[in-house]
Amino acid sequence: MRLTNRFPKMTASTWLVDRSTETPSYAIFMMDAQGKILTWNAGAERIKGYTPAEIIGHNFSGFFPPEDIKRGRPEEVLRITAANGRHEEQGTRVRKDGSRFVASVVFTALRDSAGNLRGFSEFSHDLSESKESGAKYGRCWRWLRTRWWW
Repeated sequence: MRLTNRFPKMTASTWLVDRSTETPSYAIFMMDAQGKILTWNAGAERIKGYTPAEIIGHNFSGFFPPEDIKRGRPEEVLRITAANGRHEEQGTRVRKDGSRFVASVVFTALRDSAGNLRGFSEFSHDLSESKESGAKYGRCWRWLRTRWWW
């Protein structure tokens, strides 16, 4: 019996864009080789505060705090990612409204079939949401312990 692939051939970028609408708790977007934002998902809008119309075409460095921009951190991240193919970090990021949050971020270098760098993807998650949930759980647990004996 011959097995065939029933799914149409998908490029990495098509797959990423298709999946980006399914993950509203993760900011997922693609950038060109210089860090200019090319795609934007609902999770990115929710976490970072920008609509696609406001952010597509702008450089991703705007998500870094001014002190990180001053020391060249956004460019350093792209250099590291291009050299290693992938880079993970946790760090402070800045929303549209100027508020800061701690994010877990994974950058991936996107290359064509000849190995030429075409751009990057970023998957990020707001860790402050997890910390807030943990803090609420802790407060609830402490409250229960003062009222009930186990």
